[in-house]
Amino acid sequence: MKQILFILIFVSSTGVFGQNDEAFVEAQISQIKAELEMQQVSEYFMRKDFCEGNIQIFKMPNGGMCASTSTYYSVYVFWKSEDKTIVQKVDNCGTYEKITIDDSTLLDKVSGLKDQLQKDDVKPYQSERIDDSPFGNMKVEDCRKEFTFHFDDHDFTKEFKEYDLSNESKFPNVHADYNNNLPLIKLDRNITRLLADLESNGKFRRN
Repeated sequence: MKQILFILIFVSSTGVFGQNDEAFVEAQISQIKAELEMQQVSEYFMRKDFCEGNIQIFKMPNGGMCASTSTYYSVYVFWKSEDKTIVQKVDNCGTYEKITIDDSTLLDKVSGLKDQLQKDDVKPYQSERIDDSPFGNMKVEDCRKEFTFHFDDHDFTKEFKEYDLSNESKFPNVHADYNNNLPLIKLDRNITRLLADLESNGKFRRN
């Protein structure tokens, strides 16, 4: 905690310094959704990534500094425009430029899965049995992903902890196979690969 406080004091003394919370991120998302509505985009989805308590600090294009307040949130919004798939990133420090991606069928694939996506839920981590003699403390990072799907006038949300997909306990997670075979998780993995490729190629640029 002292180290984080020192970093914040240091960067705030080096120039313009901003701190934004989840409400700021949601405000940016609401603006994007309003723009999509004006463009009559009937189908889109977004993924919000965050780990509770994870703070990120960035140097902004104007030379100032920006940090997340308490938790850093990154949100990726996907929609289709003129047979092209568009993705735009939003985080605690603002919006990024829109990116056109090669897979023009991504939204069609998601639309075809909407019934399954809405029906199925990720089940919480459950060990095969409880160990009466603990063999050590296990630190669980509270990292989550939250999907929001919009089809015409209908919205639904699905979220899960990354821990629920794992098998990191002394006794196996009885829900691991079920969770990892859900359409939502397969979609999530495809999105993760896509975003990693965009990131490695320097495609994400702040507005």
